[in-house]
Amino acid sequence: MILSALFSVPLSEAHLPAALLLGAIIAGILVGTGQAEIQVPKWLLALGYVCIGWQIGLRFTRSVLGHAARALPQILVSILAVIIFCGGLAYILTKLLDIDPLTAYLATSPGAWMPLPSLPPQPMSTSVLS
Repeated sequence: MILSALFSVPLSEAHLPAALLLGAIIAGILVGTGQAEIQVPKWLLALGYVCIGWQIGLRFTRSVLGHAARALPQILVSILAVIIFCGGLAYILTKLLDIDPLTAYLATSPGAWMPLPSLPPQPMSTSVLS
């Protein structure tokens, strides 16, 4: 935030449009390339999450909640269908290839790659097909 503010003040004085955004972009580039480092205190991070959650929560109205409640059965059926489909694909993979069921299921599930770094490594097979 300090980097963003430092860059946005001179950009604002130069009367550039979206100077606050340009300051944040320049600060992000410096952090992304490793030329600057960000240390955010935990209390400030928690306060940011509270503010974001508060803004999102205040946008819920009765009509939005009603619409979500009416859509919930369709959403749950869709989720169940994806789980069953991915489970079927994983079953086929375990029968065709030398892959354990968890790896096969995670390989077929959308977004399931996220827990992979926390799993212990599995021994690799030298043969692709059994």
